[in-house]
This record gives sequence, C-alpha cells and structure tokens, in this order.
Amino acid sequence: MKTPSISKLGALALIVGPVLGLAAFLLEPGGLLLDRVDAIDELGKIKALASNSAIAHTVAPLIALGLTVMLYGFNSLKQTLTDNTNSAALARFGIFSLTVGGFGWILAQGFTYILAQTQIDSEQMLSYAIPIQKTDTGITLISGVVIAIGILALSSGLSARESVVFHKITSLVISVVSIIFVAAAITGYVASNESFITLGRACYFPWTIWGVMLGVRHLKSQAVAPNPA
Repeated sequence: MKTPSISKLGALALIVGPVLGLAAFLLEPGGLLLDRVDAIDELGKIKALASNSAIAHTVAPLIALGLTVMLYGFNSLKQTLTDNTNSAALARFGIFSLTVGGFGWILAQGFTYILAQTQIDSEQMLSYAIPIQKTDTGITLISGVVIAIGILALSSGLSARESVVFHKITSLVISVVSIIFVAAAITGYVASNESFITLGRACYFPWTIWGVMLGVRHLKSQAVAPNPA
C-alpha cells in the first residue's frame, strides 16, 4: 500500500520534535542524567534545579520547543486520515489526546523556571517551592497519561489501516508500550515506587523511535511520489 503523503515539514517535525524533546529532557537537572534524584523526591528535585539554574533555564524551552514541533508533526498526519472509517476516527482521537497532553507537558516547563530560581539556603523559599513542585508533578503525570492514551489510540488506528506487516507490528508494539506507561506511571506515583516511574520513563524511548520512523517513512513516500503534471 502506498503511504499517503503529508507535508515535508510535517514529516521532518515527526523526526526532529521527539528527538529534541527527549534529548533536552535527559539533560534536565534532577532527571535521568544530571543530579539525578527520585521522581518522588520533591525537595531533591527543587535543589537540583536551583543548583543548576542555567541548565534548567536552557533545557526548559528546548523541551517545550521539541514538544511543539512534535505535536505539529503528529497533527500533520490528519491529512492522511480524511475518511470516515473507525480506524481513522480512532487515530484522529489519538492526535487530539496527544495535543491536549502535550500542552500540559509544555505548561509544566514554566514551573521549571520558577523552581530554578529558588534560594535553596532559605527554608522559607523552599517551603514556597514545594507546592509548586507538587503541582508540576501532578500536571506532568496527568498529561503523560493523556499522551499515552493518545499514542495508544493513534497507533491502534494506524495499525488497523496498515497492510505492511512490519509497520502493523510496530504500531501494535507501541500500543503495548503505551499501556505499560499508563500502568507504570500511575502505580509509581500512587505507591511512591521509583522503579515503576523509571519503567514509565523508559517508554519515552520507543515512542521517540516510532515518531522518527513515521517521519522517515513519510519523507520517503514523498521522494518516490510522481511529480504532478
């Protein structure tokens, strides 16, 4: 089956956006690489951001930019989903959910700026920062669940429309990954279990790879498409 074409800019956005967002997230203080602390350690996260405020102020807009570019790429897929089949409707719902959840993640980056300015030698400032970090955590968690539901719906819808076995299986795998994320993220934060939270975060990597694969596929479909007369 010939892959329906999306705009070249949309295809590039599917490649660049997820990679940029994930790379910046990995460099966020208190996250996975720099001054790593447990996700449920609110005070530790605040201190990590404040101790590396220059880096925090740099990666926050990069994460937001990556997410924005990624959402543009996924929304570009809508032009391939114009029919009225159930699979197309499910995929469009997935893109909508991705957009809503992505906005929440972008909004959460604003809290990073505030938290990175905390004076960690002041007990009063730290006490003010903790509710902000709690809010950040709540928005990040709920938005992540909405994004996972969106990816689940999108990948399931695309899988039902796919005739190439490899791409069908890949989409189904991403559906399973999304289910794992929802279960792991909710369990991790409710039960204060860092292992489950780490498992949920690991889902970012296959999601990113899938986005890149979609973008590359659509770029290739444009390269082989005949020029209009």
